[in-house]
Amino acid sequence: MKPPDIEFPALAFVDIETTGGNSERDRITEIGIKTLANGQETSWECLLDPQTFIPQNIQRLTGITPEMVAGQPPFDELALQIKRELEGKIFVAHNARFDYGFIKASFKRLGLDFRPKVLCTVKLSRLLFPQQARHNLDTIIAAHGLTVSARHRALGDADLLLQFWRVCEKTFGPARLLEAMNQLLGSVSLPPNINQSVIDAIPDTPGCYIFYGEHHAPLYIGKSITMRSRVMSHFQSALTVRKEMKLSQQVHHIEWIETSGELSALILEAKLIKERMPSMNIKLRRSQDLCAWQLSQEPSGLHRPKLITH
Repeated sequence: MKPPDIEFPALAFVDIETTGGNSERDRITEIGIKTLANGQETSWECLLDPQTFIPQNIQRLTGITPEMVAGQPPFDELALQIKRELEGKIFVAHNARFDYGFIKASFKRLGLDFRPKVLCTVKLSRLLFPQQARHNLDTIIAAHGLTVSARHRALGDADLLLQFWRVCEKTFGPARLLEAMNQLLGSVSLPPNINQSVIDAIPDTPGCYIFYGEHHAPLYIGKSITMRSRVMSHFQSALTVRKEMKLSQQVHHIEWIETSGELSALILEAKLIKERMPSMNIKLRRSQDLCAWQLSQEPSGLHRPKLITH
């Protein structure tokens, strides 16, 4: 008996180019969308006037210059059309938090709600090709022999994601690919460099947790009476809170230390922050104020030392 055909939901493979990495300050300069629905592929792309400066390094990387976007519509003029292109489809992107975070923030500034299901192809690559050491787009291009038409341009990179999807489908079959997609959609809030097994290993008990960056530099130290739940709350807020989004994009490793209770977790947190100086903890870090001793003359004529800080 022939097995039933596997039907995938409509997919929108999305890539954007921007003026920088901050979704609140920077703006989108180009959007490319490759749609796969009912076995049919369609393409949509547009240049956007970011109405702000495009840094020279971004111009060199993307080839998008101020002259190219001059006279193009800003995001707000095409927002409804962009929303129609994406609605009803799974939002697929490489390091999806970046692309989705920018588009969501752009819609939010216009009072438009945008909450699609989001599939990250970094996570898909990690799940299906665990033997690969790296999963950035250039590595995926080389590993699978993808055809590059316009690297670092929105539609060109979106097309690479569609090609990668086809490779996955051919290599593993539609049923396994659908299973992988559903598995990842269930854990979409996790950062691209953190696996579900890491989260599952964190005890939901009192203690301190430490987020590390790519070179094991401490990013953030926190404490909670329920560590696993607190760690997950960071990632669940990453699509709407800029600090949490930045943390999710940079975290590569998580460590934790169990304590006997809330008070000991609080004391340990303060100790670890002062020792390790994580870049995203501000309040409990050692003061960086300049200080000096100054001799002050009292009315009696005596001089006494006085500590001055700046």
